[in-house]
Amino acid sequence: MLVHLIHNNSPDLLLIWVKYTITFFACKVIFLIKINY
Repeated sequence: MLVHLIHNNSPDLLLIWVKYTITFFACKVIFLIKINY
C-alpha cells in the first residue's frame, strides 16, 4: 500500500526508498558480523 502510494507520487522517491532499505540492511549485516568476530 505504502509502496504503491509512493510509486504514484514519484518513481524517484521509490528508488530512494529501496536504496535506503538495502543500505540499512547491508550496514546491519556488517554490524552483526563485526560483533560475532
